[in-house]
Amino acid sequence: MTSRFPIHCSVASSSASVQTSPSIPTKPDQFTTLETMFAVVWHFWLGLILLVVGGLSLVGLVVGYLSKVTAMKYPNRRQRKAQS
Repeated sequence: MTSRFPIHCSVASSSASVQTSPSIPTKPDQFTTLETMFAVVWHFWLGLILLVVGGLSLVGLVVGYLSKVTAMKYPNRRQRKAQS
């Protein structure tokens, strides 16, 4: 894997210090482009899964609350027999 940022190296010799830097590519590397694409796609699907799970959890919480409240107000046959 290559770095997208230029690396500056300082090579010390006995006479003088020389700095070298790799040339900056004009076109993006194919591997880097695919890597970035997969990162974006992965985060999209992860976010979508978390959104669906969160929405279903919220719906389940509301349905559970309403069923509990309604069951106390309007008891079913088994609960009515237990009360009498």
